[in-house]
Amino acid sequence: MSYIFKILDLVTSKFTKDELDFATKLIATAFPKINNLYQKYTKPDNSGKYLIDEHFDLEILSQLPQNTLGKQYYDHILENHFDQDFYKKQMSCTANNVVDFYKVRSIKIHDIYHVLSEFDTDVFGEFGIQGIYLGQLVNPASLLVVFDSFAHLLIQLNFDQISILLDYIFNGYYIGKKAQPMAAIEWENYFAEDIDVVRQKFNIKIEKLI
Repeated sequence: MSYIFKILDLVTSKFTKDELDFATKLIATAFPKINNLYQKYTKPDNSGKYLIDEHFDLEILSQLPQNTLGKQYYDHILENHFDQDFYKKQMSCTANNVVDFYKVRSIKIHDIYHVLSEFDTDVFGEFGIQGIYLGQLVNPASLLVVFDSFAHLLIQLNFDQISILLDYIFNGYYIGKKAQPMAAIEWENYFAEDIDVVRQKFNIKIEKLI
């Protein structure tokens, strides 16, 4: 599903100044704490390192109790043989403004969304995640990403599969609408907590509509 992020990268990289200002306001409205997060993650520490460039420490996460968010994330990465830099390699990942930061942050926590929502990493699960993004931030760019990606698959799927795909999008949209603003949450601060407690804390309701 790397083409989804490539489409997003293409859309946002061609923003005019007015479009960038508009997108910044949209993101700031949807995620009130994201500007503080942007300032924190793009400011170098005393050693010159940036939080935005740091990986989640899988070795530490592997030692957490089984039902914690961090251990579930670790298992997800390990079982799927994922490279934490995979999505980052698919697109430009500089964070020169809040819009770029939102894009980069979304890439970094993408698989945390999978763990929290219990959406698989197949094509249906990936569109469920896109539904979450839409539910959290409805805007022309995110709609274009979903519709363009959907069109990309129309010739590959039969009618029943397309119907299931739509169900997943709507299911994810429901989760995103109900949940607190997820892109501005420092999920790494909750890795050691029980995953069900984390879901409850941020109103992530995973009852399936499909």
